[in-house]
Amino acid sequence: MHGCAASCASGIFCQTAGCRRKIPCCASVLVCAAGPLLPAAQLAPLQPDLLARLDDSSNAVRVAASATLRAWLACLLAPAGSGPSLAEADVSALASSMLIHMDDAGAEVAEAVSGTLCTLASARPAAVRPLALAAAAAQRQRPDLLGKVLAACEAGGCLA
Repeated sequence: MHGCAASCASGIFCQTAGCRRKIPCCASVLVCAAGPLLPAAQLAPLQPDLLARLDDSSNAVRVAASATLRAWLACLLAPAGSGPSLAEADVSALASSMLIHMDDAGAEVAEAVSGTLCTLASARPAAVRPLALAAAAAQRQRPDLLGKVLAACEAGGCLA
């Protein structure tokens, strides 16, 4: 392997500066297309890379990472017994990691993360609600977006 392919060999996200910003968009397409067919054991390793991309310096990369997380969640939040699933502890850890980004200075990033959190909250409200309530008490920049997450917790049960 050479170039970008060699850099990507250890994970789906390339560390090469010029390439790194393109990979989350491709990953989103791949997760949407192939994710429902893959077992949870093959999907789970994507989470650390996706969460790391939420800290990227580029808003476009962070928005793409959030979109990919949303597609990834749709694959792993299947109803019990019907396919891959995500443990409650993992749901809580993921929600905590994402709630930090609700105060992002980039409005498009905060909105993308909010949408992803709404997907998580709709499927697992009991795990997300207490964390979102705690964040609502601490955050000041975007209470409207946290309101959407809390509303998704109340609606519960449907992936959007």
